Amino acid sequence: MEIDRKRYIYHLDDIRQKKNMTVAELCDGVCSERQYRKYLSGTNNISDARITEFCDVLGISTRDFYYSINTADIYEYKKVENIYNLILEKKYEEANEKMSEFKDRDQMTTQNAKYLAYCEARYRFELKIDYVDETHKTLSELINYPACSNNTVFDIVDVISLITISKIETKAGKDDAMNVLIHILTTDGLLYLSADTRQVIPTIYSSVGLSLGRMKRYEECLKVSKEGLEYCNLYNFSKSKTWLYYFVALASKHLGLTSEVEKNAVYCMCNVISTQRERDIKTFYNLLLKDFNKDPFQMILENKHNVLPE
Repeated sequence: MEIDRKRYIYHLDDIRQKKNMTVAELCDGVCSERQYRKYLSGTNNISDARITEFCDVLGISTRDFYYSINTADIYEYKKVENIYNLILEKKYEEANEKMSEFKDRDQMTTQNAKYLAYCEARYRFELKIDYVDETHKTLSELINYPACSNNTVFDIVDVISLITISKIETKAGKDDAMNVLIHILTTDGLLYLSADTRQVIPTIYSSVGLSLGRMKRYEECLKVSKEGLEYCNLYNFSKSKTWLYYFVALASKHLGLTSEVEKNAVYCMCNVISTQRERDIKTFYNLLLKDFNKDPFQMILENKHNVLPE
């Protein structure tokens, strides 16, 4: 996309100047200074391969480069993020209206277009417009899965796509995408997330916990869910804690850790009550009642003197 090419070279030159590097130093071994000036003037468009060469000289990764340029498009990014949140909240009609506002996709930055493509695929998946296999194929092509398993860094769209792919695969008894998510959680430096997008990390924990629970890998489910709760408590994220408490309670039940079962079931119910979301409260009430064969409110009453809020 020509508009991206022009913005890329301007951004590249801005990084060069901030690093106090001369044009000659940047171009050494890559291209002539004359060719570089043609990029800047717009006479020639810069290729992704050439950007990679310049990034090597600048000492940054190409993903760092593409993401840092996209910070200039925060307004557009926020519009796409709003669509993503509307889909999570199941406000599908409103999400569809917002998606239709993006008329000229060629004018969007690469990363924002990728984010929007995920939202469209997720929307079609949630409304069963696309079959499961279609969604898996669309998202796999979007993030280059499974080859992306070898990435040295993952961005927010990589992660949320992997979460959706993992949910699809787990139902089919496969754990490939889930294992990539576990790798991301347990390896420092793999996530390239801004302060605004770090709330996706608890979602990874809850997604992996769900997949491990479905596959009856309860020891791993317990470990991952407890680590997720530690992270949520450390950084004040409460949204995913309801599911994580549930996974700890369920895994503890199957592992015979009786002292942990009702305690975490109570935490689960208390956390969802604090959201004041009637639909979610009803969902977890029925889930806890079915899995633990006991009224969750009765559990709260019986444990109110023994279980302190965390």
